Amino acid sequence: LYVFRDISQNGIMLSNIFQVNTKQTPPEQDCDNVRIENNYVHHVGIEYLGCVGIFSGFPKNSVIAHNEVAYVPYCGIFQGWGWMNFWETWVDDDPSTHTHNENNKVLNNLVHHVLLTPNDGSAITTREVGDGGGIYTLGIQPNLEISGNVVEYFGRTELATAIYLDDGTRFAIA
Repeated sequence: LYVFRDISQNGIMLSNIFQVNTKQTPPEQDCDNVRIENNYVHHVGIEYLGCVGIFSGFPKNSVIAHNEVAYVPYCGIFQGWGWMNFWETWVDDDPSTHTHNENNKVLNNLVHHVLLTPNDGSAITTREVGDGGGIYTLGIQPNLEISGNVVEYFGRTELATAIYLDDGTRFAIA
């Protein structure tokens, strides 16, 4: 068990958000086959209130499982990146146009006491965080599986859900 606490930024960060598609990133820079398991991530985002417990940008074949994430100003687990702006490059039968975000799993995590920051545009945040969830997804993610997770207690509830499938989320099973 690893403990991550009292951190100004995200608790755990997986993958570079600038890794957009397989044509642009050399294979040696892929974030592939990573497991984030059995961690206790709490009281993160202390100074930067748009932060999350575990952030996973563009990985592939990765697993986030059996973690407890608590007391986070924004989302507990953030899986994916890219909104809808990668759709114009996406060709279903051409894998070279796909984002790296594929075949990932978010399984059996306990996420609680999230979205603790009011959406008030406070000077300390870099942006207002109006929506969110215990587990939040964004972008095209073939074969993303989200199951067996427990999400409870939101500090604020407008536009918040246990699992929030936001803009551009496609091909996910929750």
